[in-house]
Amino acid sequence: MFFDQIKNRYIAYKGKNVKSMFEVLNVFNKLEKQKIPIGSFLVVYGAGGSKTCAAYMKVDSEIVIDQTLYYYIADTEDEAIFMTALLNSNSIEKVNAAYQAQGQFGKRHIHTLPADSIPAFDYDNQIHVELVSITKSLMRSLNGKTPTDKLDPNKGPVATRRKAINKILVGLPEYDFYEELCMKIITEH
Repeated sequence: MFFDQIKNRYIAYKGKNVKSMFEVLNVFNKLEKQKIPIGSFLVVYGAGGSKTCAAYMKVDSEIVIDQTLYYYIADTEDEAIFMTALLNSNSIEKVNAAYQAQGQFGKRHIHTLPADSIPAFDYDNQIHVELVSITKSLMRSLNGKTPTDKLDPNKGPVATRRKAINKILVGLPEYDFYEELCMKIITEH
C-alpha cells in the first residue's frame, strides 16, 4: 500500500519536471546525504523519548537510515562499542537531565543531546580502551543470561522486554564499574 502511494505520486508528478523517483523520495537531500561506507560500523539511536537506546552493526551492504534515528559512522568496532556504551549508559542520562526539555507530560525528545556529550574515541586514552573492554564483557554476560523470548519482537511490547533486559544488565557484577567509567569519560572530556 505504501509503495503504491509513492508510485501514484510519482506518476502524478512525472509531467512536472521531476527527473526520477529518487528526487521524489529525496526530500531535503536526506537520502543523498547518507553515504555510509560498506565495511564501516554504524551506531544508531532514537531521537525520541527521554532515554537513549543505541545499537551498532557492521555495514555489509548499502543501507538507508530512518529519519527518526540519529547515526554515527565508526571506522572500527571498538569505536562503535565505545559510542554505544556511552549512549546506553545511565550516566549520559544523568549528565543531560538538566538540559532536556520538559513539558506537561514529562521529559521531551533527546535529539542530539547525548551525542553532543560524548568525546571522540581515542585508542591512546586508557580509560576509553577500558570502557570498550568492560562493555565487551557486559555484552558476553548479557547474551548468556538473556532469555531468547526477551529478544523476540513478537513476544511482548518492546518497553516490557527492554525493562527485563535492563534488570539483568544492572545486576551483572561489572555493571557498576562500567557506569563509573562512563561518568568519568563524559564529565572529564
